[in-house]
Amino acid sequence: MCNGKIVGTMTLYARDAGSPCELYQRDDVASVRQLGIDPMWQGRGIGKSMLTFAEHWAATRGFGELALDTPAPLYI
Repeated sequence: MCNGKIVGTMTLYARDAGSPCELYQRDDVASVRQLGIDPMWQGRGIGKSMLTFAEHWAATRGFGELALDTPAPLYI
């Protein structure tokens, strides 16, 4: 937040048993989803700080991995 305006957002999830992604169903995996920074605020380290927070959040809750969600499925 800056002057009452949202400049960045992310959603943190613990285990997601209902996810179609097997990785998110694991007990030891937390995930970051919907990470976004207002274009006017990009390049200032806000996203990096948010991911550092997410790593700390996951680690202090006993998660061994932190996955990052993407807006489109990746097909290999």
